[in-house]
Amino acid sequence: MSWFTRLNTVAGNKPEPSDSERYRGDLPLASSPIEWEVLSQSEEQTRKAAGSDADACPSSDDESLTVIEDEEEMKTQIEALKKQLSAAARDKASLEEKLARAASAATQIEEKSNRAVIRMRAELSDAQRSMSTMEAEITKVRAEAKAATEEAQQAQVRARLEMKGTKLVSEEKTQKLSRVESENQALREEIRVAKGEIERLRALSDGLSGERIRLQESSGVLQEQKGSLEKENSILNDEVHRLTTQNTQVLTILGIRAADDRSPYIRQDLSSEADATKKLAGLNSEIYDAAAYMSDSFTYELQPSKTNEIRDAYERVTKALGSPLVSALTSKRHDEDPLMVQIAFQYTMVECCRRIITSWCFDGSRVEEALPALYDRMRKTEAQAGTVSMNWRALTRTLVRSMLHGQAPDISSRVMPILTDNLVDVLLVAGCQGNRAHIHDLLSNKFSSRISNIITLAIRLNEITGEEITSCDLKVAAYSSGVDFDAKIMEDGYDDGKWHGLAWEQPRVLCTTELGLHKKVPTSSEKAWKKVLVVKPKIVLSSLPSSLRHRDLVIVQCWE
Repeated sequence: MSWFTRLNTVAGNKPEPSDSERYRGDLPLASSPIEWEVLSQSEEQTRKAAGSDADACPSSDDESLTVIEDEEEMKTQIEALKKQLSAAARDKASLEEKLARAASAATQIEEKSNRAVIRMRAELSDAQRSMSTMEAEITKVRAEAKAATEEAQQAQVRARLEMKGTKLVSEEKTQKLSRVESENQALREEIRVAKGEIERLRALSDGLSGERIRLQESSGVLQEQKGSLEKENSILNDEVHRLTTQNTQVLTILGIRAADDRSPYIRQDLSSEADATKKLAGLNSEIYDAAAYMSDSFTYELQPSKTNEIRDAYERVTKALGSPLVSALTSKRHDEDPLMVQIAFQYTMVECCRRIITSWCFDGSRVEEALPALYDRMRKTEAQAGTVSMNWRALTRTLVRSMLHGQAPDISSRVMPILTDNLVDVLLVAGCQGNRAHIHDLLSNKFSSRISNIITLAIRLNEITGEEITSCDLKVAAYSSGVDFDAKIMEDGYDDGKWHGLAWEQPRVLCTTELGLHKKVPTSSEKAWKKVLVVKPKIVLSSLPSSLRHRDLVIVQCWE
């Protein structure tokens, strides 16, 4: 049975199988012409072998054994053929895969070649267009070159003609150039003169600017002096009124002889306690303003130099202000907050004014010490308290000043240099930049009117308390360093009234910054006086420098 017959059998036509087909069993169908050919050859060999065996050995036991062996061999061959068919199938699949890849690669190569052909055609077209453009440009350049050549030839002809004309006008141009050069020289000279004038005007403008600044500063000083002069004028008017009234009373006392022995010595008050209080408030205000302004107007060094003039100033300030205040003044940094300098200024001016107000004759002689002692003895020994002593005090002060200093004493001019020197000492100890002469000049030029006004107010208070009021005995109050603080008779002027020292320490006074006022008045009983506080003085507690450490002030030890 051929393989085509087996194929027909699979399709549905089933012929009667032969004997060889019965023992051979079912074989797989071929899936390709190559397999068909291999299977056909194998079948043909099988038939030939079977026929030859049948002819040689007709149905005997030996022949059966031979047939069985042939069948085993045929099965082996069939198995080998199956393996060959499987290998051939695999080779076919591999070949088909390679063919597919080759076809895909061929397709890609064809696409690339097509794109390359299209690109080359486009480039060829662009090259052709570029060639056409270049040919057109070459033609244009040739035409332009030809035109330029012709124009150059014409220019040469014109140049030859112009050269001939140039020789004729060269002398005229030379003359024109000479005239232009002369004009340029004249213009340069004018420019030089104008520059000099500009420099002169610029210098003049700078000078005028400086002068304007100086005039503005002078205007401020003049305004300040105007205010001081107005205050002095008011004080002088009060003085004229006082002297007129006092002169009238003196003439009355000298011309009247009454039966009462005491009547010639009794006089009326020319000023009141309210006048004294008002003047004292004005003086304290002037001292505070001047101290604050002066302390902020100078520059202070962090580490002052230790020159001889600073050492001398240190000794003088220690005697005048006391060691505690000087220690606080030298241990603080004043460039950020000159509070301690302001306090030292206030205390210096307060002490100077206190001495002026309590002075009897302004000369510092023994008379200055003897007259107050004599006055105290009179108050203690007179029959009726204050009847004669206070009138004697008023007349004595007036007459002594007149005898020692004349009718119009210029006490301010003698006191002002002393106070200025004391303020300069404070600045030197505080570390102010500059030497003594430089600081003295700055202080005198800028603050002389303020200092003079303070001295004038102090002198006026001397007259009010010593000469014009005889109904009571008025005295200014101030406290020095180390005195125990008493809120009943003094006021803390620079803090909250709290003691910042140790809890077991007694609060003490560092210095006085504003003068107070108290009075003694005679009582109804003989030889008895009553002391009354009119204005509390303002002081600074000795713990204030310690509290300043809590205000971020850096301590710098500037004196050993």
